[in-house]
Amino acid sequence: MIIKIKAKQLITEFAQSGTTQLKISMLFVVVLTLCANVNLNAQTSDDWTNLRRSIWDTDDATLRVPCLRLVDASGAQVAGLAPAFSINLVAAADTLTLGSNLRALAEVPASCLDLLTLSSDGGSAVYQTSSVQLDSDAALFRDTYFTLELQANLTVNPISFSVTSASSRSYTRAGYQSDAVLNLITDKLRIFDDADLDILGQEIVRRLVVSEPGIYGAVCRYKDTLGGVLELIETVDGNARYRLNQDFTNANNGAIFFNGECDVYNRDLNLFETRLERIGTFVLALP
Repeated sequence: MIIKIKAKQLITEFAQSGTTQLKISMLFVVVLTLCANVNLNAQTSDDWTNLRRSIWDTDDATLRVPCLRLVDASGAQVAGLAPAFSINLVAAADTLTLGSNLRALAEVPASCLDLLTLSSDGGSAVYQTSSVQLDSDAALFRDTYFTLELQANLTVNPISFSVTSASSRSYTRAGYQSDAVLNLITDKLRIFDDADLDILGQEIVRRLVVSEPGIYGAVCRYKDTLGGVLELIETVDGNARYRLNQDFTNANNGAIFFNGECDVYNRDLNLFETRLERIGTFVLALP
């Protein structure tokens, strides 16, 4: 009750000065600030620990959003506010109410999937996501994702979101149906590092068979399958640089090789798709 009175007092002060857009924008700041202050342990809360995407928490009837990017109507960051938040939306009757536990993020992580867009007059906001999952019966709903659009009126307190659209879809994980990438080693002094792995990853993504458009990526690494084929030269800023064992000659052509191994991800869902082992083959072919 004290929080509600304080919010009302602050909202009244903002309503008596400034332009309409400024008033409502500041109102949003006040509400977010109050919510952040309700739980002083929000920064260390486990509400969003290990969540790769928004999850519907069945037991608590709460939509847990680990990352929500905040933008204005033009898509730009909102001045004076954190660029992203972790929030909870709690079901109440036919709406979802902004929960008291909130975390401001100093930067927008690459894994941030959800979006909150403020209207041009600052009076409303639209929440959009296409990656919500259910926490109940995880095996049954493992590949089921929900697309949601919610709308909120920011001129009232507490902030509540109503559902404007909702749909579900079954997702088929990406597959790889192609030959392994072959790379002939014709120079014994050639350096193998992150640049080669990036090229391998791009080639793997290009050959993926996917069920829906999206941003896919492959994280690759070297696998010295035979052992003793690669020699580590140095590591610069996390980039490990290798070269071929200098004892090899063209007499070893065809018999000496190492591999690339890649993990494939759907970036739009923060989803690990599959691991492709020995998908890149580097074979000795000295002149």
